[in-house]
Amino acid sequence: MPIPKRPKPGSLADKALLRLLRGERITHREHDRETASYRLAAAIFNLRGKGWDIHSTPEVGVTRTGRIARFVRYRIPERTLRRYHAHSDVRRWLGGTNDHPHSR
Repeated sequence: MPIPKRPKPGSLADKALLRLLRGERITHREHDRETASYRLAAAIFNLRGKGWDIHSTPEVGVTRTGRIARFVRYRIPERTLRRYHAHSDVRRWLGGTNDHPHSR
């Protein structure tokens, strides 16, 4: 089964996708720290539109000031990661090595 098309290498969507393909579960705040961009939801929307299987889980946390904050954590399900990691393109995108346990 073919995999969806990769976004432009180095783009915000590509950076998010590569983290997800490494098995990371990312939030907007984590993505913002890495990329200085508030556009993770837009990147995820575009990736999903290209066919990438990305799930979101709503979470609740408390800020430094004590305010309740609602946010979303994004991930690619394990079963889907195994399928993606079976493709040489994905392994190449991840630099030829992949620390995810299902890549072997």
